[in-house]
Amino acid sequence: MTHASLFGKSQIAANRGIGLRTATALMPDPMPRLRKRSILLAGHATSMALEPEFWEVLEEMARAEGASLAGLIARLDQGRGERPLASACRVAALTFARR
Repeated sequence: MTHASLFGKSQIAANRGIGLRTATALMPDPMPRLRKRSILLAGHATSMALEPEFWEVLEEMARAEGASLAGLIARLDQGRGERPLASACRVAALTFARR
């Protein structure tokens, strides 16, 4: 358990004798920033948010298959079953990267 989960940021700042803005800057970001993209799937507009690293692997995967990113995601969408699309894309990217 981290200090941030035990105490609020303001308590950490007070204990360190620093301002809250400085304490916030010192704390690591627990979640990488997600990048959201709009996608047209089966004629319906949707959006999907993934970490930039996953987008990079998906783009590489699409190039390797000679497909567009939209075409790759459409293919993944058709074969994902009940799994959420973002999860299916992450698993496909991980599988591709492990080769």
